[in-house]
Amino acid sequence: GQYNESIARYRSVYSSLDENGQFHFMLGGTYVSDGKYKEGIAELEKSENNYNDPEIYIALGMAYEKLGNYNSAMINYQIASHMMPQWMYPHYLMAKLYFSEHNMVEAKQETETVINMPIKVESPAVHQMKDEMSELLSRIETVTW
Repeated sequence: GQYNESIARYRSVYSSLDENGQFHFMLGGTYVSDGKYKEGIAELEKSENNYNDPEIYIALGMAYEKLGNYNSAMINYQIASHMMPQWMYPHYLMAKLYFSEHNMVEAKQETETVINMPIKVESPAVHQMKDEMSELLSRIETVTW
């Protein structure tokens, strides 16, 4: 929660770690967590050059979504889901975004994907996502817009 201090420390070593993709990912993620979405996007996009992690695209998607750029958010969530097809989280985020954008066909597809995914690692978060998607599917099936 001490984002300003963290950002200041990152900035103090910026020039020596400018070629390090993981550094840009961590700094970008900190910016996004602090609500500085444009700065976060700039750093996360730098990290793409030499750091391969689907979390980059989740963070980019969240930042774009917060800025109201839903198309870019969706593209980044899709990239993350293609990088790790067995990962539930990008599908969960896409389902929620499709629903908020009133795209019930895609929202239903993504909610069903999450609901039907086998659980690889037991955790409360996984069960919470599945439960939330079951509730969302019920809402989708009763919504008339």
